[in-house]
Amino acid sequence: MTKDPYIIFMTESTILQVVFHIISIMVFLGGIVLIGYILILLIKSLKRSIKAFDIYIEKNKKISE
Repeated sequence: MTKDPYIIFMTESTILQVVFHIISIMVFLGGIVLIGYILILLIKSLKRSIKAFDIYIEKNKKISE
């Protein structure tokens, strides 16, 4: 039997470590996607609120004149 450095013996603990690493990577990527989605919604909401505020200012200028 030769000692081949490329052969990896998978024990239960190494399999669990691989599974937990994959799960943590998926959670991390999901968090990044969720943060991006929240930022997009926030930007859209801010654009709408700026438009509504502009309409409000125009309306009050006409009333005060």
